[in-house]
Amino acid sequence: MALAQLNLKLPPAVLSRWKQQAQAAGHESVRDWLLAITATPAEDCAELPLRDRVARLEAAVEALQQAPSPRPLDQPRRPAPPRPEPPPRPAAPLLQEVPEAITTAELAERTGTNRSAWNNWASPDRVGQVRHHPTAGAWRLAGQAAPPLGGPMRWLWLPAGT
Repeated sequence: MALAQLNLKLPPAVLSRWKQQAQAAGHESVRDWLLAITATPAEDCAELPLRDRVARLEAAVEALQQAPSPRPLDQPRRPAPPRPEPPPRPAAPLLQEVPEAITTAELAERTGTNRSAWNNWASPDRVGQVRHHPTAGAWRLAGQAAPPLGGPMRWLWLPAGT
């Protein structure tokens, strides 16, 4: 272990108080006392005589033997309690033949609006409800249908009067 030297200029009152604390703690010098109160356990053990180090080890082993033993690694964990399943969200009704229904893209094009606003409002639990748009008027969400040429499902809309 490499040693380093530290020089401190202390007021006499501080040095006197440190000496008293060192003597009260049973240390022969302020240096030994400072090492004892600031050392990590590994450093602290390096400064102790062998018999004191053995006594500390024996005390640590005894404390470990009295502590409750951890669960063995091969013992299975208890399963987590089952979580309640949320009710399934209803699927939007699929529309096969509603000639007057138009897709969201057609609705946006006819009304000069943004189709993402219509799609964001649409959901399976809103089928049959009317959306009142300030410039496009009132439109009823009819459901979803597959396009004739394939692809993802499309939301379909009807004028609110139908």
